[in-house]
Amino acid sequence: GMALWLFACQQPANHRKEISLNGTWKIAKTDSITQIPSSFISEAAVPGLVDMASPSVDNQDTAYTNSVYWYKRTFTLDGSDAGVIQLKINKAKYHTRVFLNGKQVGENVYSFTPSLFDVKSFLMPAGEENELVIAVGCKNNLPDTVTHGGDFEKTKYIPGIYDDVKLTLTGYPYIQNVQVVPDVKNSKLRVVTELNPGNNTDLSVDYSVCEAASGKVIAKGSFSGEKNGEKAIQVIDLNIDMNNCQLWTPENPFLYDLKLSTSGDNTKTRFGMRTFETSKDSGVFLLNGKPYYLRGTNVCIFRFFEDPDRKGLPWDGKWITKLHDRFKEMHWNSIRYCIGFPPERWYEIADSVGFLIQDEYPIWTGGKGGFEKLLKGITAGQLAVEYRHWMRERWNHPCVVVWDAQNESVNDTTSKAIQMVRELDLSNRQWDNGWAAPATDQDVLEAHPYLFSRYMKQLPKAEGYLEELLASPLVPGNDPNDRTPLPEGKRYDNQVVILNEYGWIWLN
Repeated sequence: GMALWLFACQQPANHRKEISLNGTWKIAKTDSITQIPSSFISEAAVPGLVDMASPSVDNQDTAYTNSVYWYKRTFTLDGSDAGVIQLKINKAKYHTRVFLNGKQVGENVYSFTPSLFDVKSFLMPAGEENELVIAVGCKNNLPDTVTHGGDFEKTKYIPGIYDDVKLTLTGYPYIQNVQVVPDVKNSKLRVVTELNPGNNTDLSVDYSVCEAASGKVIAKGSFSGEKNGEKAIQVIDLNIDMNNCQLWTPENPFLYDLKLSTSGDNTKTRFGMRTFETSKDSGVFLLNGKPYYLRGTNVCIFRFFEDPDRKGLPWDGKWITKLHDRFKEMHWNSIRYCIGFPPERWYEIADSVGFLIQDEYPIWTGGKGGFEKLLKGITAGQLAVEYRHWMRERWNHPCVVVWDAQNESVNDTTSKAIQMVRELDLSNRQWDNGWAAPATDQDVLEAHPYLFSRYMKQLPKAEGYLEELLASPLVPGNDPNDRTPLPEGKRYDNQVVILNEYGWIWLN
């Protein structure tokens, strides 16, 4: 019966403890990073943005150019012999610095990927209060070697800790990263686990796979691993039979939980059994081997962040779910997260209600020369580091089907960065490279044929708009064929085309 299933899906031991630090924090503002403020008189929600502070720490229409915002809270840990105590900030912008009990723990110059810090050596003794301070700066004070999310249709760039913050207390061997690789054709799940062994030589891993909704066990077993050489990170690579599994689709978003445990740590990873690939011969996508057409919308969450009525909505689970329900009512099955990433909760909801996500890194520099002007300090190697952090955070979500390197940016750098990281994703998702040449012929081509934009400069002829626009067959344009053309009039014809801008269908 059900009780047995649920019981069988419990972890053998519950080593890992996660403590959410979301909630109301104190907040203060200074003009420089040199000193932690002595006085904190305002409060602000985490996750959120600094304009949610009460009383406000800024004037009404601040441009957010040079200030530093300091978030502060306290926490107490009971007696714990945890070998690993880690602070994770899912996402914060711009340039995150962390101080614990007055000492700087570390910093993260990236604004769109997680910050991870080992905080064990900075903690007060058990039972004593710890003071955590997280400082975030402004976009224009970022070093020029990192992306900043520049957007020609935004002005404010409001800083903030805009995603979850948590402490993880656990032991060694520590499960540092898990990558699930569904093999639908052979009903198998490949699991690649990175372990930090600490002083352990026994790297055995117990696993179980259960249906997320019912708890019913699909598979369980053990993998006995031995420490291999002196590498700080050991990789365990195993295959699990998923016989008679249900496939994940937007119409039936069926989820499983993979539970892993070592002698000192345990994790749970939610996943779906699905494949998504391009079929070059037919010019369509294949979802689980069958043709599948995308219908959807763009969500520009960083633009919505600048909406004066936004308040706490992007972090309100009920509101996010209702929004996705509305999308379903529109018969949409896909979303492009455009020029930026929403909080992690959005991906969890897309997994569970069923949407295909084109996940776009926040780069938009426009036509020729724009990239060199707006991101002049960034090399392909530096960009590849950001892409790698992004992929490692997101690669187990069944909703994420296309890695989108950039929006409408003519350049050579993004393509080189794609080639440096693409093999890290063992599911081998397609990449989209905006206005630049597709990195390989397996990748997609993004077209933005704004048919009506010509009428900003001219009136239609006597026969009217529709006759003028639709009289002859339309070929998607405003794409790499126009912006990064091949020599001798050749075209990028092998690609599956995504038309994801054409009218004005936006959630800005």
